[in-house]
Amino acid sequence: MRAKSPHPVGVAVLLSGALLLTACGGASQRTIEPRTAGKTSPVPTAASASSSPSTSSEANARKDILSTYFAFMGDWHMAAFDPSNQGTGLSNHATGQALNLITTDVLQSRRDGAIEKGPLKFNPAVSHLDVQSQPATAFIDDCVDATRYLKYSASNGTLLGTPDTDTRRQHVTAHLVTVGGSWKVDELHIYQSGSCR
Repeated sequence: MRAKSPHPVGVAVLLSGALLLTACGGASQRTIEPRTAGKTSPVPTAASASSSPSTSSEANARKDILSTYFAFMGDWHMAAFDPSNQGTGLSNHATGQALNLITTDVLQSRRDGAIEKGPLKFNPAVSHLDVQSQPATAFIDDCVDATRYLKYSASNGTLLGTPDTDTRRQHVTAHLVTVGGSWKVDELHIYQSGSCR
């Protein structure tokens, strides 16, 4: 994925990968790699989002938040990998700025005739959670390790560009809200390559 330094508000473009070392919120580490057979989502999703996060225990809410985040990244990863995937499932786990960001990224890849593939490593942590607010809100800190996540030509499979594997870790923050009783990522900020060293 492409990545830019965020503006003061922190907007940027990714779909690289992650490995964050943060102690907040019970971190959970996963690797996502697209499957070629069956065109199913590559994300190892856990439980579905809670139907009533405001009444969930904090521990269950954190599990639901992380599950939604992994599903969101998996949807994006699959759309970036599969040229026939037009990103129609992206709204399942995203809304607002985050949905616009990843939809724009997928459409740009289609225009460029590019796909992106390789494993992404994630280890996000919930850094803030407020189940009492309306809607309930949460923040995630992550650092995407995209060392082996590369861009290829969709038509002939050749590698596009020269990867800089020394700086393929990017700091990522996500804001999640409840929509209709389920968690969704509504803001995503991806910082420049090397920001997680």
